[in-house]
Amino acid sequence: SVSYYLTMAGDAYVDQLKFNDNSKGKLQIGDRTLTLYDLVWGKNPNGLYSTVNSNLVLAGSPVIAVNLSSNVRNINNLTVYNTKGIKQFNYSSIKIYGTLTLIDSPVILAGSSGGPCTMWLYHKIVGSIDEFQMGSSDSPSSLYIYGDDTGFQLPSNITELLNLIIVNPNAAELNNNLHITGFLYLSGGQLINDVYQVSFGS
Repeated sequence: SVSYYLTMAGDAYVDQLKFNDNSKGKLQIGDRTLTLYDLVWGKNPNGLYSTVNSNLVLAGSPVIAVNLSSNVRNINNLTVYNTKGIKQFNYSSIKIYGTLTLIDSPVILAGSSGGPCTMWLYHKIVGSIDEFQMGSSDSPSSLYIYGDDTGFQLPSNITELLNLIIVNPNAAELNNNLHITGFLYLSGGQLINDVYQVSFGS
C-alpha cells in the first residue's frame, strides 16, 4: 500500500496541517524547521514525525492546546509561543537535544491521556521557564537532565516528579520545594536546593 510519507525539503510555515487518512498521511520534518500556526487536524493527529535534527515551532492562536504527535519523540529545538501551549506529549516521552524555548506559552509535562511523561533535556529551558508546568499529581512525570549545559534552573511550577536524573557535570538548581515519589539519581552533577526542601516517598 502507499504510505504517503513526505519529508520536508525545506523550512515551512504552515497555517493548518490536516491528515485525511487514519494511517497513510505522514509528514517528516527531517532536518528542517516547521513553523505550525494551528493544530494538527484530521483523522491522523499523530501524522507528524521528527528526528534528532528537526526543529518545530508552535505559534499562532489555536482554539485548544496542542497534543504533540506521538511520532515526535526526538527533536532538536522545540519552540512554543502559541496562545494555548502544549497540553500533553502523546508518546509519553520526548528527548530534546537542542533547546526548549517557551515564550509566554504553557507546556504541561504530561503524557497520553494526562498520564506520566518522561522528558530528556540536553540544554536548559530558556524564555518563560515558569510556563513549564506539572501534569496530574496522581501521575507524576520524570525529568532527565543530560548534556553539559550550565545554569540549569528547575521551573518553580515543578514541585513533584516521579524521577529526577541528572547526568551533567554541572549543577541544576531548584526554585521551589520538590517531592520525588521515585528516585533521585546524580551522576557527576549537583542538585542545589538552597532554601528549598527535597522530600521522598509515595
